[in-house]
Amino acid sequence: MNRHAASAIAVGATTALAIGLSVAPPALAAGTGDAADPSFVRIGSDAAPAAPARAASAGRSSASPQPAARAAAKKAKSEQVLQVLKGVQGVGVDGMSVAVGAKHVVQVSEQLARTFVKATGAGQNKTVNQLFKTPSSTATLSQPAVAYDPIGKRWIVAAISDQAGDIGVIVRVSKGSAPTKWFPSHVYGNAATDAPVDVGMTDVVESVPQIGISSNKVAITTVADDPDDASVANRIMFFPSTGPQGLYADGESDAWTALVNSTYDGQMPAVNSTKQANLFIAVPDSDAIPSVDDVTVTTYTGKATTDPPVFSKNVMYPDDALVAPPAVPQTGGDTLDLGPVAFTGVAWRKGKLWATAATNCAGDACVRVFGVTTSAGVALIADETVSSPGLDWFSPSVAIDGSGKVHLVAADIGSAVGPSLAVFVRKGTDNWTDARLVRRGRFAVDPNNSPGTLEWGGSSSAAWDPTSPWDVWVAGVTGASGVPNDLTSRVARVSLAKNVASVKASKTRVAKGGKVTFTAKLKRPDSKNTFNGLPVALQRKPVNGGSWKTIKSGKTTQKGIAKWTVKVSKPGRYRTLGKSVAQTGSPPEGRMVAKVTSKALTVTLI
Repeated sequence: MNRHAASAIAVGATTALAIGLSVAPPALAAGTGDAADPSFVRIGSDAAPAAPARAASAGRSSASPQPAARAAAKKAKSEQVLQVLKGVQGVGVDGMSVAVGAKHVVQVSEQLARTFVKATGAGQNKTVNQLFKTPSSTATLSQPAVAYDPIGKRWIVAAISDQAGDIGVIVRVSKGSAPTKWFPSHVYGNAATDAPVDVGMTDVVESVPQIGISSNKVAITTVADDPDDASVANRIMFFPSTGPQGLYADGESDAWTALVNSTYDGQMPAVNSTKQANLFIAVPDSDAIPSVDDVTVTTYTGKATTDPPVFSKNVMYPDDALVAPPAVPQTGGDTLDLGPVAFTGVAWRKGKLWATAATNCAGDACVRVFGVTTSAGVALIADETVSSPGLDWFSPSVAIDGSGKVHLVAADIGSAVGPSLAVFVRKGTDNWTDARLVRRGRFAVDPNNSPGTLEWGGSSSAAWDPTSPWDVWVAGVTGASGVPNDLTSRVARVSLAKNVASVKASKTRVAKGGKVTFTAKLKRPDSKNTFNGLPVALQRKPVNGGSWKTIKSGKTTQKGIAKWTVKVSKPGRYRTLGKSVAQTGSPPEGRMVAKVTSKALTVTLI
């Protein structure tokens, strides 16, 4: 079982419930602590020898200037589910990770990777071994993760590699912004290749590698017990991304590896959404050292080339203890083990870091969200809890859109039969939207094996869309419809920002009975990004007044366009209407597009 993952789920019938949220007030206490510092060693990949170990340097981080804030787009009243795509399927869907690039979305799970074209939703599967194109056919890969660098425009995938007990972290980097051409994979941390430095990872079987990215380096964290040193229980690998030795040049850079103890369990690095050289790693510490729970943010500066990255640590002490989530009860008496306190989602944008973990709210699993400012000194600015009495929310992840809104995705068991996937948005201090289900779990319980038990990692994932900055993509596990005791997953595009509608006419003056072609377009605000299949209508009303009436309707093409040719017998006003998609259930589920209208244009008779 993963140290930081759920283990099993038993399935039975439950009753759908309306969901409301309670939010705890923020705790603002902050300070500086003295948790154990990382010690660095240099390691090579399977293609390069390791360099000698070097001493770590230490120092204080300095925030770089932040870019100007983008003007806010018009917001919808609640979270919209703009696209819902069928993700990887099958029993044992776990280790979920999703990333978004210029034109693609990539989802990885324990067994499969799936690449989607954003505009159309078309997807293609690969096995994890095919994705990494492993150097050895005998290597077993597990627990993959994926990230996209919105600044460097590269894809990065990482997983655990086990070749006859020689265990390490395998890394592969794309050659450009499309996840189609890649550098060769390289394995780091193998005991056989790290001599003379002993940083063998012979027990690295306990956690999904987590990927963090800044403008000049990449970090990969994992639980990695050292058989020769019981005090070492985690690794943080650092790679320069830029320069001749960087990952983005040839994919063969050696790695600086920080060796840290078990107080770093649950550590999570951030993928920076905006340009920043500093790389942030958040760590929840419920193993009180000293006897107080804390949240640590370690900031790493430098390029991790000749020398290891410089780091500074800030330890903050929330008012309330960091409590591990409860075992989630299931029909039939089984439970879902959510493990210890661990950050499962972290995101950074414009001087603010957000981290989230599952916790315990009066016996129910719920989500705790921490906000930390990093631009003018590191300080805790928010400590909030998203919960619903009688329901369980867990496996949370976060992403921040272009307006700074925090989007939270979490798994749920209780609002439906089987696991469901929900999203929330932070509208302001202590103020979150109600849950909107991307997909309600639909488990068909096998009558010969009721309630049924499945191995399930239960993870969710979220990523900001770099080409449509008001949108966030989420992924997670749901119950498969009509399949006994089976799991599937969904990938969805969600947003608070409304679409933008426009209409053009081939002619604005025409003879009676003449034909005019109207071209309607729907796109995302402040973006050329469009997508296929949105409902759209052409409406008309008399020039001298009256009501709008729909005269044509359809769905957008891949470029967000719909066209109609209309015979004009009277002068009239015309506009485009982006129609809403009906929702079902309570809480609402599935795809919903906010109603938007274009400016009207007038067609007159010659």
